[in-house]
Amino acid sequence: MVNGTKVTSTVSSLIEICDRILKGQEVDLNSVEAVHQAVLRGDIITQPTRIEEELVSKEELDQDVGLNLLQLLGGKKLGERFAPAPESYDGEVITGPMQSGSRGPGGSGGSAAAGSSGAPGAAPAAPKEEAEPTGEEEKDVVAASLVPAMEAVLNTVDEWRFNAFKLAEVTQGHPLSALGFWLMKRYDLIGTFQLDATKLARFLRKIEDGYPDNPYHNKTHAADVLQGMHCLLTRGGLHKRLGEDVAIFASYLAAITHDYEHKGLNNDFLVRVGDELAFTYNDISPMENHHIAAAFKLMRQKDYNFIKKIPREKWVRLRRLLIDMVLATDMKQHFNILSKFQSKLQVKLRSTNFAAPNLSHLESPSNEDPLPISDDDADKSLVLQVGLKCADVGHLAAPWEVHHRWVSGLEEEFFRQGDKEKSMHMMVSPLMDRCKDGITKSQVGFFDIVALPLFYSWASVFHEALPLVRAVEDNCNRWRSLEMGRQAGSK
Repeated sequence: MVNGTKVTSTVSSLIEICDRILKGQEVDLNSVEAVHQAVLRGDIITQPTRIEEELVSKEELDQDVGLNLLQLLGGKKLGERFAPAPESYDGEVITGPMQSGSRGPGGSGGSAAAGSSGAPGAAPAAPKEEAEPTGEEEKDVVAASLVPAMEAVLNTVDEWRFNAFKLAEVTQGHPLSALGFWLMKRYDLIGTFQLDATKLARFLRKIEDGYPDNPYHNKTHAADVLQGMHCLLTRGGLHKRLGEDVAIFASYLAAITHDYEHKGLNNDFLVRVGDELAFTYNDISPMENHHIAAAFKLMRQKDYNFIKKIPREKWVRLRRLLIDMVLATDMKQHFNILSKFQSKLQVKLRSTNFAAPNLSHLESPSNEDPLPISDDDADKSLVLQVGLKCADVGHLAAPWEVHHRWVSGLEEEFFRQGDKEKSMHMMVSPLMDRCKDGITKSQVGFFDIVALPLFYSWASVFHEALPLVRAVEDNCNRWRSLEMGRQAGSK
């Protein structure tokens, strides 16, 4: 449902047809043919059909907000909304990660990680000759865990509702490196993979420093995603269903690096202005491709190569999983990835139906042990991709004040892109004009179309994550109440 409006999909139409047949009722042959043609075309069977009309033609939903939400998610275009980039644009405006003036306590500045040439997509410059690591970096990171305030926050890392802002505060601006090293130590991944602990600490700090001071895509967000992925692994049942150390290691590393050197701009903008990353990656997920490629380049440098003792077969497996997971965070891949998860794994693991808004039957724990994920590498990769997608928007389950702060940060980041587009005499992207309503006015649609189906699908396979779903529903209901109050006030 979108603002009380029923939004159908191919799979929901198919279920309705089957239901009518089972009840002995007549079936509309046109509907059958429509489903048949959709399957033959290879359409995403769970993606809403006629979603344009449902989002932009209803009085209950602001037309501009509905249309903007559609285009922001990479859905079907309703005409060309964007003006071309100025012919005089030479790419100099957005080279390298975005800079910002002020930083919070303990901030490290908005520059790219050392070793970068400064141009997006360029290979890192050769590192300066340095003495062998003395272990100071490791001591620096470990020492943070001795601080009582930090220890208190880390004791909450297993909880579904987490406050990453508090972690950033008690670690004096180093939430990602502190949490990352702590988790690697806690689960003995350092021993299991014979990691160089000093170089790991150095790598984590360098990655953390490579997150610019964006309002949303920053190091605190990365720490929040890491904590979310950790909860899915531990409390959410993913660890015991995977049964593979490489997959666990990949989950943590993917969360840590998934937005490394983020520009605070979306892929559509990079493509439109002809950014170097768009050329490097042929307009295909330029930002996500850069995140993981730049992290791998850093990892190859002598002073940050913490993983050189891993056996080759495990390295190949780890690299493949990291690439798959980080690329899956491109929202334009959302419907495609979720459709594969639903049609393949939900059926294979005998879980509940595709879009399960009623998961009440999961409230009581089942006596049956959940089926393990198959040994098929593609299945495991798909599960991890969807897991990281859930963690990437994990703040949807955070306490309301924390969640609202994240949404406000993302809205400000969008507005800054809109400001840049105005300065370049471009059409402002959807939901990015600070003179109009932003994403805080479109949250109900985002929850209904994107977030809730994602979390419902995940919980229908991993029943242990039901508390996560309930937390997401709570925040959705808060947004819905705000929307109803705003509509009532405008009448």
